[in-house]
Amino acid sequence: MRVKRYLGETMQDAIFKVKADLGAEAIILHTRKVKEGSFLGLFGKKMIEVVATVEEDREKEITREMRQELHILKDKIVKLEQDKREEQPPRAGAYYPQVAVSMNQLIFPGKVQKFADSLTNNGVFPEVVTEICQRAMVRLEVHQFHKEEEIYPVLVEEIASMIPSAKPIDLFRSRKVLAFVGATGVGKTTTIAKLAALVALEGKKKVALITADTYRIAAVEQLKIYSDIINVPLRVIYSNEDLEKALNDLKACDLIFIDTAGRSQRNQSQMEQLKEFLSKELIDEVHLVISLNSSIDNITETIENFNQMYISSLILTKLDETRKVGIILNILANTDHEISYITFGQNVPEDLEKADSRKLAEMILKEQ
Repeated sequence: MRVKRYLGETMQDAIFKVKADLGAEAIILHTRKVKEGSFLGLFGKKMIEVVATVEEDREKEITREMRQELHILKDKIVKLEQDKREEQPPRAGAYYPQVAVSMNQLIFPGKVQKFADSLTNNGVFPEVVTEICQRAMVRLEVHQFHKEEEIYPVLVEEIASMIPSAKPIDLFRSRKVLAFVGATGVGKTTTIAKLAALVALEGKKKVALITADTYRIAAVEQLKIYSDIINVPLRVIYSNEDLEKALNDLKACDLIFIDTAGRSQRNQSQMEQLKEFLSKELIDEVHLVISLNSSIDNITETIENFNQMYISSLILTKLDETRKVGIILNILANTDHEISYITFGQNVPEDLEKADSRKLAEMILKEQ
């Protein structure tokens, strides 16, 4: 048995060097980040070190054709890295880093490539796909790169780790006031109805609804219908003073859901009015409702501008209306917020679930 050390700028680069030299049956002993060419660990270039070995009988089986194929693939990787460095810098004001690698340029060994293609087809940005696959490859042995059944669970775990899930609404506090904010048409009113119905139908908590969305008569009427069906009180308010009075009138209730008018994230005046309305002295939690059928640019801009409201969690709606479920990972790549609930239809209260990281990961990894 011989043990060799390999260095690469990325894990993918180092792994290809291992396979090119020792073959597909090489065994990774350990990996770590190092600074090459440094003095006392300072100022060196950050590299990935992989120490690998291969059994002698396996070593004899490494063919010249395999080496040649891997070297060709390695050359392609080097060329792609050069092309990326030559790309123009992102335009000013971009909300997400510009994609430097096109979808058909991602190259991974063995069956890892198949899963990379599934992620890409599901709308995950190439740089996010690369991060997921490289993190999974670190955990896999080289011989596992050709076994789908061994790659899949590792990828699911890596993707799930990138989907932080907030705890669902705390039902144990004696009283809680929750406000729901977001752009027009994202499904705030329907989401509130689903959550209120879930709690009210259990019969363990007293629930009330407040709507400040007086810009849309339909929204008030819709919430009135829901309040009648689930038999909970509804208050319609027009000002900050009305909110204080309504909360005082409903002080016997355990959970109070507040529906706010849709606001444009680009209208700073509306943002200031909403921030004043959602006083921290009156509101316990503010949940930002986001529609998954919107563009990533609009979603990122929305999160950025609504952040001044002290957002407790994200609620992602209209999962059933998006073709690219991978947008969830693109959203989370730009924010530290957690997801509390997912909605996927108009049925109240059935089409709402607590966010499940593993379930979402499997959905994102699913082949289109």
